[in-house]
Amino acid sequence: MFGSALDLLRAGENKDSLTAIESFLHELLETPEFWFDMGRSLAIFATPTSVLEFRLPNDLENHVSVSDRFAITPLLRAVTFPNAALVLAISQDGARRIEVSADRPAQEITVPGMPALAYPLPVIVISELMGVPAEDRDRFKLWSDVIVSQTRTSAPNEDHHATNQEMTDTS
Repeated sequence: MFGSALDLLRAGENKDSLTAIESFLHELLETPEFWFDMGRSLAIFATPTSVLEFRLPNDLENHVSVSDRFAITPLLRAVTFPNAALVLAISQDGARRIEVSADRPAQEITVPGMPALAYPLPVIVISELMGVPAEDRDRFKLWSDVIVSQTRTSAPNEDHHATNQEMTDTS
């Protein structure tokens, strides 16, 4: 497979990359530690400046790719399957539940009440951890929204100044 990868590189235009990658791959093949534990599959990502190798417990089909980015898609299912997975993605603006399985694409799952809980639950947990009184949770949420929004804009506005002043006066 190294030969196939090098042949694909030779067909390209960047000969400097070919020389560097070829050198890295030959050095890797000559390293005794490389051969100690092969796992069931091996993934090697080579660039002109580095080589990364991963041994996987899954049996993967042979795959050679030469591109300006790594082809990781064949590996994604290898590291998570044959099991199914549920992903709970929580952000400041909401939450989503996504189901991933071996035999179909990822699918968003509707959970009754999820949007309604996406705001209060994280605020309650973080407030409790920080010792914010229950009656101040709405203000705490406002303050955190303003702080986060300040990281997204180049210049603070009046809301930022007023909230910063309120936080300073309260503490």
